[in-house]
Amino acid sequence: MAKKFDVSVCVAIYNSDPLQLFMTLASMIRQKQVSFEVIVADDGSVSDMSEQIRAFFKAEGFEDYKILRSEKNNGTVINYLRAAVSSSGKYIKCISAGDLFYSETSLSELMRYMERNSLDACFTDAVYYNSRGLPEVSVDPQIVGVHRKRYLYLQKLCYLILSDRACGAAWLVRREEFLRYMRLFANKVRFCEDSIYCLMIMDEKRVGFRYEPSIYYHYGDGLSTAKNETWTLKLREDDNAVNLIQLRRCRGNSFFEKRYRFFLRFFDARKRLINIVLKMFVFPEVLPLWILQKTRRRKNVKSASFAFLEECRSAAEKFML
Repeated sequence: MAKKFDVSVCVAIYNSDPLQLFMTLASMIRQKQVSFEVIVADDGSVSDMSEQIRAFFKAEGFEDYKILRSEKNNGTVINYLRAAVSSSGKYIKCISAGDLFYSETSLSELMRYMERNSLDACFTDAVYYNSRGLPEVSVDPQIVGVHRKRYLYLQKLCYLILSDRACGAAWLVRREEFLRYMRLFANKVRFCEDSIYCLMIMDEKRVGFRYEPSIYYHYGDGLSTAKNETWTLKLREDDNAVNLIQLRRCRGNSFFEKRYRFFLRFFDARKRLINIVLKMFVFPEVLPLWILQKTRRRKNVKSASFAFLEECRSAAEKFML
């Protein structure tokens, strides 16, 4: 019988920087008060790092892991889905090389928060840092009270209409829900795996927010933050694919869904100014939230600790010597 875990931590890699990868893995194996497995899913990297990864886990005395390797690059959605299918945890945590847990109890605290509140998915704050180790002052999303208190209509306005969203690394989700929504994306969306949370919020799943950072999020080099024109176009294509999936699933006759169908028919991720006008026209009640989003920036990471990140960096550097 396969061993069961509280959480399956799925690590997506593709031509990843070795130091960033081993920092990420170091932050995982230091998690306490929770049972978990680590699934490293390599999406067709040029260099196979499987032996180095095995050596790292052996050196750290960690045995609950799997390494999956694809012969070709299929995109982030298929990569995470493949990892989740092979998982044995009650919850799924997706993370990429360079992203680290914020402390040794981050995973256990987030899981227990979900258990206490009977949530399907939950996100937290993330401490953004760049290649120099400097934090970003602003965090996302800006409006979090609606998620903490689970005001369903306002959750939809903020996450779906304002696109006031959390980074994917800050989420924890029930395995069965993760698989259900990721399978909807398979062969339709390539890279925007965290857009499944848009569908979950649209479907009024139990989505919550915990007001504590759980992740160091490496900012500036990844697909969504590197500001590379080629990748920007690919991500916009994914955005439009996600909207099409939502449009096909949006069949209800509620006050929100009737207008949301109209909104999705005319929304185009490539036309930013037109989209803003469209939002205000179809959902005029979103204007106060939009003003709040733009004027009251949350700044709760100025005093963030980097002690755990540095501990994991030292462990990774020591292994690579």
